[in-house]
Amino acid sequence: MVIKFKDSEKKLLRILLNSEVTYTAEELSEKMNVSRRSIFYLMKSISKKLLSLNIAPIKNIHGEGYYLSDASKQLISQLTLHESGREDCHSKPNLEIRQAIFFLFLIVNMKVSTLSEISYVTNVSMNTVLNDQKSLLEKLKKFNLDSYGDRNGHHVVGNEKDIRSYIQSNWKALNEAFNVLFRYRKNSNFNELNNIEVYESIIAKWLDLIEANNYFYFSDDSKKRIKFIYALIVSRMMHHHHLKNTDLSLSEEEKNLLETHKEYSLAENLLQQFGFSGFKNEILYLESLILGLQLTNLGIGGKSSVKSLVKDATKK
Repeated sequence: MVIKFKDSEKKLLRILLNSEVTYTAEELSEKMNVSRRSIFYLMKSISKKLLSLNIAPIKNIHGEGYYLSDASKQLISQLTLHESGREDCHSKPNLEIRQAIFFLFLIVNMKVSTLSEISYVTNVSMNTVLNDQKSLLEKLKKFNLDSYGDRNGHHVVGNEKDIRSYIQSNWKALNEAFNVLFRYRKNSNFNELNNIEVYESIIAKWLDLIEANNYFYFSDDSKKRIKFIYALIVSRMMHHHHLKNTDLSLSEEEKNLLETHKEYSLAENLLQQFGFSGFKNEILYLESLILGLQLTNLGIGGKSSVKSLVKDATKK
C-alpha cells in the first residue's frame, strides 16, 4: 500500500523522528509555526496513515507530550519522506538548534570548533553562523557567560555552575543538537561525542540500579533529562572543569544534612565509576539533581523542618 504524506505531515514526522524527548502541542506549534489546532489535525491524520501501514501512531504521555516509539521510528525511517532526492539529513537545523550546536562546540572538547566547522555541520552560510553567534551571546549573558575564540576554536567563559545552569535550562534543544552532531561522529574531531554516548549508558544503568533497589522511580522524561545533562557534565569533568567551593550556595548545616541521605552515597558511587573520588562538591551537586527529580519524596519519615531544609538545599 502506498501512502502519501503532505509536506506539513513530513515536517512534523521529521521533528519527532529526530528527537529523543517528548514535545507538547505548544512546542510543536512553535516549531512548525502553525496553530495548536493544526498540530492536532496533523497528528490525527499522520496517526491514521501510520495505522494503515501497521505502524504504531504518535503516542502521548499525559502532562509531558508527544513522541514516536523506537519501533515506529525504525519503520517510518524506511518510508520516503524527502522530495526530489534531497536527503533530510542535509536539511538545515532551525535557529534554536543551531545555537545549541554552537553551545555544544563551546563546552565539549572536540579539538576543532571553528566557525567554518559549525557552518559545515549546520549547513548554513558563514554569515548566518556569525548572526547565530551574536544571538547566542545575548542568551549567554543572561547566565553571566561569554565566549572567546583562539587558534583552537571557540570556548565558553564563566563559572562552571552558570554553565551547568544553562545546560539544564536548555537541555531539550541541546539534546537535539547532540543528535545532529552525532551524525558526524566518525569525524576524528568529534571523538568526544562517542565518549558522551558511553557516559549516558553508564548513567542509564545507574538509574536502573536506583529503581531496582526501590529507592524511587523516575519518569521517562526525567531519565532522559538527567542522563543527557549529566553526561555533558561528566565530559566537562573529564577535562578538569569542576565546581568550586563557592559554587554551591549551601550552609554547613545543609551540606551535613544532605550527606546523611542515601542519595549522597548513590551520587558518590556514580562518580567513582567515572574515576572521581573525594569530590564532595560534585557529589552534593549530583545528589541535588537526583532529589530535584523527586521533590515529593523528600524527607519521608522525617520532621517537617528537615523536609523543608532538604527542599531548600536541593533548590539551591
